[in-house]
Amino acid sequence: MIIFTVMSMDIEYKIKLYDHFREIFSVLGFLVLGPMGLFLAIYMHSSNIDKSLLYSGVVLIIGFFLTLPTFIVHKNYWNCNKGDSLKLDFENKNLRFRHNNLEIDHSFQDIKYIDIYKTYESKNLSFATWENYGHMIIHLKNGQSFIITSLLYPYECASYMSDNIKTYTSFYRSGFGLKHNL
Repeated sequence: MIIFTVMSMDIEYKIKLYDHFREIFSVLGFLVLGPMGLFLAIYMHSSNIDKSLLYSGVVLIIGFFLTLPTFIVHKNYWNCNKGDSLKLDFENKNLRFRHNNLEIDHSFQDIKYIDIYKTYESKNLSFATWENYGHMIIHLKNGQSFIITSLLYPYECASYMSDNIKTYTSFYRSGFGLKHNL
């Protein structure tokens, strides 16, 4: 007879290189595959390399300006949670947040409410490359608050920590001015 015991359901979240690629993948695909595909399509149709390069260059420039907001929000979210870690203990209902060598431990009961900020969700194909980004602000009963961006922890999972959640949606979240209140 084999007996399995679970010691604890501790999960620690940190921003890894994989998280950067996961979030920025749509931007890279748009910037790389779009102009290359257009170049090949025009060149194969007309065999005119100058025309192909011109249209591909225009698409690349337009693509850069369309994806610039994504790079801005990614940089701001990275600055907010760079070096941070979030450790969740679902068995004991505790969380530990570490920011700049300051570590705070609280139970899920200490959470007053959670604000979630996200972009409008598209049900169909979307060209907004920043729609996967969002953040949540966890407000504690003692007056402290801290920010968890989608680079560190998926904000969709906030319901595991609290039932008191307020959700705000907008077209774009830049991430400017995000500061912890620890």
